[in-house]
Amino acid sequence: MQNIAGNVVISPMRAAYQRALEITNGDTNFLIQEKTLRLEQLLLPGRNSYLFDLFENSSSDRPGEKKLNKNDLFLIAAMALNVTKQVSAADPSTGNYSLYTFPDPNFFVGNPGSGLDEYQCLKTIWNGYTTIKTSPVERVRDFHNTHFLYNPERGTIITSSPQIGTDDPQYGPFNESRGFYAMNPNPIIDGNENNTIELVLAKGDTAVIDGSVTAAGAAATTRNAVVYLLNGFVIVNGAKAQLKWF
Repeated sequence: MQNIAGNVVISPMRAAYQRALEITNGDTNFLIQEKTLRLEQLLLPGRNSYLFDLFENSSSDRPGEKKLNKNDLFLIAAMALNVTKQVSAADPSTGNYSLYTFPDPNFFVGNPGSGLDEYQCLKTIWNGYTTIKTSPVERVRDFHNTHFLYNPERGTIITSSPQIGTDDPQYGPFNESRGFYAMNPNPIIDGNENNTIELVLAKGDTAVIDGSVTAAGAAATTRNAVVYLLNGFVIVNGAKAQLKWF
């Protein structure tokens, strides 16, 4: 808890909510609610950058994505950068797999025989950079992704007899233990503008970053996907040009 100029701010999320209230100037016609956007892309060997559009497009959005309606305004309170698996190279469904906030070597086990292993290739993501752009202005420039790297106390545990299975790594219960990093100041995304997030990987070996190889060096059926989560507050029908530089 922190006291600033006589006002008690009990958390970064509460402070972000207060800022959302200030943006609407107390207009009760605006609905403000907490929301998490989810942006996904399939990882590909040899590719060193990925561009994410923040807005809904029913013809191109992946099944797991949750994007912003162009009529809304979104205040980013915190962001997370994750990797997960999708069903196959052709099927982008990610609902059966957990989000990983670090390149867990007990889960990303691909071993190509020559070159770096799968989990080592994935390190290029968290050693890279993120840029948030409202064309043509870079709102957040070259933000280092190590801020999003969260290695929990318990990683993936592979159990053996009498039952073979996998226990997921520790996750939650708070934003910080889900890999979220509080963004200060809070970027404001206006639905009227062209907003994108660019992920630039660090220079390195990405030959099996897609998870196409198993621990035995055989072809894997699943593939890896990178996921951004943006947690904050949406102001429903609040997209207005005069708000874009708040």
